[in-house]
Amino acid sequence: MKYFDHAATTPVHPLVAEEMQKWLTEGYFNASSLYQGGRMARAAVEGAREKVRELIGAQTGSLIFTSGGTESDNTAIIGCALKNRGKRKAVAVSAIEHHAVLESCEFLKQLGFEARILPVDGCGRIDMAEYKRLVDENVLLVSVMWANNEIGTIQDIPELARIAHEKGAFFHTDAVQALPYISLDVKSCGADMVSVSAHKICGPKGCGALWVKDPAIIQPFMHGGQQEDRLRGGTENVAAIAGFGKAAEILAKTREENAEGARQRREFVFEQMKKAGARINTPMECSVPGILNIAFKDVEAEGVLFFLNMEGFCISIGSACNSKSVEPSHVVRAIGIPEEYARGCLRISFGCGQTIEDAAALTEAVLRIAAQQRG
Repeated sequence: MKYFDHAATTPVHPLVAEEMQKWLTEGYFNASSLYQGGRMARAAVEGAREKVRELIGAQTGSLIFTSGGTESDNTAIIGCALKNRGKRKAVAVSAIEHHAVLESCEFLKQLGFEARILPVDGCGRIDMAEYKRLVDENVLLVSVMWANNEIGTIQDIPELARIAHEKGAFFHTDAVQALPYISLDVKSCGADMVSVSAHKICGPKGCGALWVKDPAIIQPFMHGGQQEDRLRGGTENVAAIAGFGKAAEILAKTREENAEGARQRREFVFEQMKKAGARINTPMECSVPGILNIAFKDVEAEGVLFFLNMEGFCISIGSACNSKSVEPSHVVRAIGIPEEYARGCLRISFGCGQTIEDAAALTEAVLRIAAQQRG
């Protein structure tokens, strides 16, 4: 099986699996217990916390472990809105956010909040004129993802955060897709809250983190204990957290090399697809090196995916969280892809375990199958 869907999830690194196994067996203790085993588990949790802090430049503020990016996004958006309810009534998010952000806004609308959708251009970048118009004195919170999970577009987070703060709004960014490729520094990016996830960096699924500059700005909605600075009740998943820490430690040493390898493979596939007349939906000049979104005119992506799978290739037609839908995604709609291409969008994502030869084989298969489907 040739795997080109790293934006959906990544294979667990062997050293991460080894670290987790230790805490699943001999180190199974509750990290809140006071005896030696519990103290060992607590040390593992806090050690992992420091490694994640170092990875994202978060020496200050609160780093809360969660069950993943979705919970981190929900905690940031809903928690901030509820804690500051009554002060302002609008939440502004980009049109190409992950569903964890968009659905959080839908929930807040039921509580009387207004959801403002920030438009993007054809490359997926925030329309700055509209951003400045929509982010006004009634906006409580702005959420814009650092790198898009379908087309890879990178946003100017420091500038967006600066403008939001000028209007007195809090700023959150979902950095889940940025983390594998970009050296994050939450101190200088200007955000008040940043979401990350373990399974996008060769760590375990079911574990993420939310960094909060000032924990007083959010209201927890996981109640039941004093864990995670009283912001997320519940017994810590020590094995997963330890795995996240190990994945963070490994990424800190390998991210530059990984990103360059992904960039080279993406560039190869891009050139071949461009020569063959495929539409390139990813803005190559302002996107993470691990994502390439392409489309073929009058071709159903689902059919291409089916035959690729039969030949042993794994790619995606968009976000894995919305893969059951055969309709063009909200990202495809937001960037204005023409209707004749909209159903033919394919996301190829790059990471560890791939070679140029694998990329060449994938390219040949995609072009051949797309031509057959069009015929």
